[in-house]
Amino acid sequence: MLKLYEYNEDDEYLDDLDLLADIDEEDWTDENYNDEVAQSFAKDMEKFLYSIVAQDNILEEEFVSPRTLLTHFNKHCKGHSNRRSTRSRILYDFNDNSKYSDYEKDLSTKIENTNYVIGSLYDYDTVIKYMRKLFEGNVTVWFTLGCELHNPEPFSLAFYAFSSDVTKNYRGGNTIDVCLKGRNKRTITLFAIDAQDVERRLNNTISNYSDYNGEPFHINH
Repeated sequence: MLKLYEYNEDDEYLDDLDLLADIDEEDWTDENYNDEVAQSFAKDMEKFLYSIVAQDNILEEEFVSPRTLLTHFNKHCKGHSNRRSTRSRILYDFNDNSKYSDYEKDLSTKIENTNYVIGSLYDYDTVIKYMRKLFEGNVTVWFTLGCELHNPEPFSLAFYAFSSDVTKNYRGGNTIDVCLKGRNKRTITLFAIDAQDVERRLNNTISNYSDYNGEPFHINH
């Protein structure tokens, strides 16, 4: 079972308070912030994130037992089969579920320690800035519970670029990890997607916001 942390129901709120404590009061206001843009951007970004989620039918998946870990392994990893990745179904190279589990633990550590934390989809400048940083490589961007994503229970979503070293069977280019976590910070699912596909979807999402730091995204690695 992919479980790293003992959870206290107040942890997420304490984490938010720790983040807020590091923010100067004057940083709360931005004279260039446009509420109308924020409302529209949040809706578009939410659609983008849900399109990533729906890409793998993970609404029916949970990491709650060794049995479901094996189910995820069989779905998301090559194992000892002759299967090869396709653009719509990228498989990790792992040949046993312990390697998949270890990879999840490493990624969960990256998520916990990342500096690129997004607590609201309305903060369009931060979202665009951090997602642009993602494409530089070796970066984890975490959309926390504050982004109010539901499935139907609340979940957070993290991207890690790049996962290409563990998806070598995929010939289509760089890949990005997608990790969903529930309210208790346990992993719901972990899978890889095509980096160029993410780039395309993001560019479509921000195309209406070119006046707000909305230059096209490009993969730099």
